[in-house]
Amino acid sequence: MVEFLKRSYPENESILVGCRTEPSISYECCEYDIIVLQKEMEKSNIKKSKKNYNICKVNEKTLEIYFLTKEELIYNADIKFRNYIDVTNSVFKSNSENYFERKRHYNKENLKAITKRKSLKFALDCTKVNKLIINGTLDQRLSSLYLKTMSFNVLELFIQLFHKDSPRPAHLKYQVNQIKENNLRIKESVDIVLDYLQLERSNVSTITRSEKSLFFLLNHTKHLNHHMHNHKVSEMLSSKLNYFKNQSMYVDANLLIHSFMGRQNLDANYIKNYNRLLNQILDIQIKEKNILLKEIETLFNINKNIIKNIY
Repeated sequence: MVEFLKRSYPENESILVGCRTEPSISYECCEYDIIVLQKEMEKSNIKKSKKNYNICKVNEKTLEIYFLTKEELIYNADIKFRNYIDVTNSVFKSNSENYFERKRHYNKENLKAITKRKSLKFALDCTKVNKLIINGTLDQRLSSLYLKTMSFNVLELFIQLFHKDSPRPAHLKYQVNQIKENNLRIKESVDIVLDYLQLERSNVSTITRSEKSLFFLLNHTKHLNHHMHNHKVSEMLSSKLNYFKNQSMYVDANLLIHSFMGRQNLDANYIKNYNRLLNQILDIQIKEKNILLKEIETLFNINKNIIKNIY
């Protein structure tokens, strides 16, 4: 992998980020997340797919490569690594400023601010959905979908605040378990959110059904973000789901599907038009209106306590 990076991008610094920097939580199915730091003048010369992104295989290892300029590295809010491994050591050879270290400190210093913004947005979204349910604008099927996606959003907020790390899609169960072990005072709230996600339903049948519906969506619908149409990304997702099923890690697979769908940022019209298919993907169980309102209120109050913890 190192030789491939040095040969392919000899003038650029490269680092490894993600779960592969922490061997204790990486799985065989995990890709190697690589950031290649390029000079502005070289931007057009590096072969890559749209949006500075590429996936390739090297000796049966999957490399997910992001090509970024120094400005993109520092100010891109989606680049959230806490740890990294320098795989080419170019920064030390040239005695130049270590932009990776600068970004790592930036991520650490701004994690609470990012969590605060997400928490405040969740409070607004929660209030909006609550009003739509009361007014009868959302039926029970659509309301149940929103409840589940909001429950997952709260789970990610817990991870960001109490695990002090960004949610890792394939390792959410591990991160949640760490939170519960290390923060007993919030264990009850975490368990409530997990109960709303109905993770106890995770088994080979439900995951297989969700997977089939998800890939039907990928292959037959339009207007999703570029990741949804990237064949190699679909292959990676399928590989991880198969790994989890083979290892009987059904909760991990369930959370991975929730994470993947959450990152698509689907708008309200899309959710309404594909409600039935999305319900199959997320294994939604339809709930009565009074239960929906009660559970949304609980999520709102849990989120309110998250905001207090941030301050």
